[in-house]
Amino acid sequence: MIFDVKPKEDMRELLFRENEARKLKELVEKGVWVVVLGPRMVGKTSLIKVTSRGFRSIYVNLWGARGLNDLLERLVRGVPQDSLGKRILSSIDSLTLGPLPNATLKNRTRVIVDILGELGRRGKIVVILDEVQELKSATKPLWDLLSYIFYTFPDISFIFSGSMTGLIRVILSPPEGSPLVGRKPVKVELSPFTDSQSREFLRRGFEEVGMQISDEVEEITAELDGVPGWLTLYGYLRVHQGVGHREALEETKVEACKVLRESFSHFLEDKRNREVYFQVIRRLPGRWSEIRKGLNVSDEVLNQSLKSLQDWFFVKKINEVYDVHDRMIRYCALNDLLG
Repeated sequence: MIFDVKPKEDMRELLFRENEARKLKELVEKGVWVVVLGPRMVGKTSLIKVTSRGFRSIYVNLWGARGLNDLLERLVRGVPQDSLGKRILSSIDSLTLGPLPNATLKNRTRVIVDILGELGRRGKIVVILDEVQELKSATKPLWDLLSYIFYTFPDISFIFSGSMTGLIRVILSPPEGSPLVGRKPVKVELSPFTDSQSREFLRRGFEEVGMQISDEVEEITAELDGVPGWLTLYGYLRVHQGVGHREALEETKVEACKVLRESFSHFLEDKRNREVYFQVIRRLPGRWSEIRKGLNVSDEVLNQSLKSLQDWFFVKKINEVYDVHDRMIRYCALNDLLG
């Protein structure tokens, strides 16, 4: 169903992503490592899940993870709980499984390599690390781990998704001497829908359940800015909650601000001058000189702030003009709902 708020797993529901899905599938078939980039709620997870259905794969959601221990626990959870998966986990001496399953270990990196190695020895497998920017505190050990896997297990390939920070930045710009130099992962970037795609997405979603909308379409398209997650949520509220247009639109904005506030708070965790980021968002759109005017910070601080906001897909730059990636970010900031 198009207006299902869970990540899509059927290509028929993944509208207007045919080119990206085809490219991702071709890369995975060749064993190329891939990085899928884009702002929150743009459909990265749906694209990955739909495309990986035809491959032996393991999916690891890292949102909220803080280090290798979280990676290990979620990797264990992601191993198929069939007889083969259980044999793989039970064959690793240094891994103790609890009822969740959980893991107690002496050497996290070694155990992660052992699990992936056992999976790779049984044929080609795609390991999906979703929201990998969450492991920013473990960038160095993770990079070492990935370099080892690249050299040692040719049947293991990776799909990474997230923001252009931490591990993903290192992966896409590998240091000299890295095995990925000259063979770095290919980048697949998702953008919001165009206005015409948004209108067609809404039309098909409502048509699927025998409903029609007309007068509201332009307002929805303008307010929700082509972000598939917000459009889907609006449709879900109309279809499954039975609420009217105005209530559904307002509720979508409230829920969107909750999601964006969580992301923005996460983004600010290791930042100084946090108020600067809010001030920058509120001043957009604008050129650098327009944003700079009245800000009590150095040029260096402003440049770093803009770069960080771009890396996390909160801000984009087109023809020297900075603007939010999603109008909802500005709405949340101006209404003090971003943090």
